[in-house]
Amino acid sequence: MKIYFISLLFAILTTSLSAQKSTFGFKLGPNYFYSSEIDDPIGKYQFGAASNFKVYKFISIQTEFLFVKKAFEEPYRDSWEVKAKGSYLDIPVFIQFQPIKQIAIYSGGQIGFRLNHELKYNHTNKLYTAQERSLEKVPLGLLAGVSIHPIEHWSLEGRYSVEIARSSSSLDFRGWQFFLNYTF
Repeated sequence: MKIYFISLLFAILTTSLSAQKSTFGFKLGPNYFYSSEIDDPIGKYQFGAASNFKVYKFISIQTEFLFVKKAFEEPYRDSWEVKAKGSYLDIPVFIQFQPIKQIAIYSGGQIGFRLNHELKYNHTNKLYTAQERSLEKVPLGLLAGVSIHPIEHWSLEGRYSVEIARSSSSLDFRGWQFFLNYTF
């Protein structure tokens, strides 16, 4: 875990030192996550800060620090069988391609730190709850998205993210994230 964090900090510092034009901003919005086998997402929220460092005319590198609430439930007949929810600190780093001023397309990876996690199992009308709190659970993920810039300093953004590696959990989160961004 330390090597991931050190590599991320190194990438952010070297990028910021070589950046010709950079912007910083804040973002917030809803998200809809589900597990790989589950099709019933529950809407939650996220907020954070972002920095964008232009490396070429229409190519930039963006880093973010996001506090993300994630949740889903697995339906079973008229009730639910599994409910999962948690809080994460996600740190995405991605390359952004902006062919015109109003639209940007991006893709990259992210590292997450699980702040807390709760699973509830409803098995034959008996309720089981398991809570975990650990910063050592580190999911890695991939993301891709589009950002639309209709007004100066404001943008709307949509992305899809998928966890590709987890340290110990059998459940993974994947889903849609939407943001309203303000940059300065």
